[in-house]
Amino acid sequence: GAILISVITTAMVIGKTIIDRLHILLSSITNTMNTGDFAQYHVMSSKDEIGIVSKAFNDLLKTTNQLIIEKEQLAETDPLTKIYNRLKFDNIFTSEMMRVQRYGTPLSLIMFDIDDFKQINDTYGHNVGDNVLIEITKIVSNNIRTTDIFADGAVRSL
Repeated sequence: GAILISVITTAMVIGKTIIDRLHILLSSITNTMNTGDFAQYHVMSSKDEIGIVSKAFNDLLKTTNQLIIEKEQLAETDPLTKIYNRLKFDNIFTSEMMRVQRYGTPLSLIMFDIDDFKQINDTYGHNVGDNVLIEITKIVSNNIRTTDIFADGAVRSL
C-alpha cells in the first residue's frame, strides 16, 4: 500500500510539474501572439519533450523575427542603391519636422539632382545608369556623418 501511495504521489508531482511547465510555455506563446514581439524568446532549457518543444518555438520565433526584419528592410530601401526609399524618407522627414517644431532646433536639407540622367540611360544603357547611381550613392554615403540621413526621394517618370 505504501509503495502504491508513493508511486501515485510521485506521478502527481511529475504531472503537476509538466502541467506547470506547459502553462509557462503556453503563456509565452500567447504573450508573443498578443504583443507581436517575435524577438522575445522563451527560456526553458530542459532536455525533455517540453524543452524540445520550447527550443522549436524559439527557433520559429528567431526565423519569424529575421523574416520581419528582412521584410522591413525591403519595404524601406531602394533595391539598387540600398539607401532609404521615398516612403522611408517621408516618414523620417515628418518626424524631423515635428522635432523642429517642438524644440525649435534647426534642420538642414540638401537635395540634388543628376542633370540629364535620362541621357545617360539612353546613350549608354540602363546598366551603366544603374552603376552611376550606385557610385554616386557610395560617394555620398562615404562623405556624410553617421547621424545624417541619405535617401532616394526621387519621383521617377518613364
